[in-house]
Amino acid sequence: QTLKEELEFQKNIYSE
Repeated sequence: QTLKEELEFQKNIYSE
């Protein structure tokens, strides 16, 4: 998993 994907993943969690 790339850094970009990791950031997107975390962003999806925090946006809830």
